[in-house]
Amino acid sequence: FFLPPALIPCSMSSRRSYELSYKGHIKATFSSQNNQQIIHQRLQEMVSVSSPHFVIFPFLAQGHTIPLIYLARILWQHHLPVTIVTTPANSPLVRSTLQDAAICVVELAFPENIEGIPYGVENTDKLPSMSLFHQFANATKLMQPHFEKALEDLQPVGCIISDAFLGWTQDSAAKMGIPRIGFYGMSSFASTLSAIIAIERPHALTTSIDEPF
Repeated sequence: FFLPPALIPCSMSSRRSYELSYKGHIKATFSSQNNQQIIHQRLQEMVSVSSPHFVIFPFLAQGHTIPLIYLARILWQHHLPVTIVTTPANSPLVRSTLQDAAICVVELAFPENIEGIPYGVENTDKLPSMSLFHQFANATKLMQPHFEKALEDLQPVGCIISDAFLGWTQDSAAKMGIPRIGFYGMSSFASTLSAIIAIERPHALTTSIDEPF
């Protein structure tokens, strides 16, 4: 059994979901028996819901949003109800690419008064510097109460598919008893290499960023 690394069930602990998802990704790639059981259980939870409503929440960056819009289309083409969650500034792009599809778009306000993030910036493409990425990614967690309210309004929801950078959505999914799948936009090969480096840390012994490892 092999689950594409881009889509893997995440740990029930959101605080460590990114790390554990990477470890789970490696184990799934190499067909660990324990992970097979977990994956089958999660998939069964989703399949058990008749015509499940999928809620998709991309990270607020073009390279993360585009593949999830594509995935939303595939689900919609299979006659499944789909809702995409985004922010007001990102909504026009999402809506313009879905004009011919009956896919709902829900807008959540992006947090204001975040240190270093100019007002109105709701996408990494608009950041004045990528050095602000960490603050931007952390700011998305402030959207959690609004995200959970949206989930309540959209009930019943059969499955949440959210970006790996939105690890806090695992807390929301667990709280509401909704299966969640974490999405990795990188290719399987790149995801596997990143996971190995994150776990094995071969670069930890280098003394320079130019030193090969």
